[in-house]
Amino acid sequence: MKKGDLDELKDSIKKLGLLQPIVVMERTKLRSGQKPYELVIGSRRVQACKELGNKEIAAIVIGEQDEERMLAVSLAENMFRAPLSHKDTAAAVTKLYKLYGNDEDKVAKATGMWPQTVLRYVYLKEYGTPKMVDWVQHRKVSLLDVKRMLEAAQYLFSGLSGQHSRPSAGSLLFLSFGSFRERGIFRNPSC
Repeated sequence: MKKGDLDELKDSIKKLGLLQPIVVMERTKLRSGQKPYELVIGSRRVQACKELGNKEIAAIVIGEQDEERMLAVSLAENMFRAPLSHKDTAAAVTKLYKLYGNDEDKVAKATGMWPQTVLRYVYLKEYGTPKMVDWVQHRKVSLLDVKRMLEAAQYLFSGLSGQHSRPSAGSLLFLSFGSFRERGIFRNPSC
């Protein structure tokens, strides 16, 4: 699991609480040292809650299952859960962004996403082409890559009209070689 994914889950739990309980199996025949419950679904939620310092977590308790059944349930949860596509997430985030007066901080606070992630989804929805959405969905490029492509295009096109706006940090720019100080890197004049 990616650290950023867990951090976003923790932020969401802090702001909204645990929205989906974990699932545990009750053990009726305990061996020495065995705990009465075994986690079946929700390991990320458990990890996030532990890191937040929670002492308890909401859980649905199912009766004892044979090993195959328990494995099947766990596998189904992890393989067949269908998170929102990037396209659907971008649409929902953008709608919320507009409802909150174009304030990414309010959307971040409401959803547990980071403000940068909110803006990347808004860029994807508002300015991305279907091809860009497909690239993100199939992990060919990241949301940040799409945002940078769109900012670069906006910067270049605004230059054609003479209306350059200051780019944000992390933006991809195309600069003429005389417009920056060189520090010994990329001094090859044939570049």
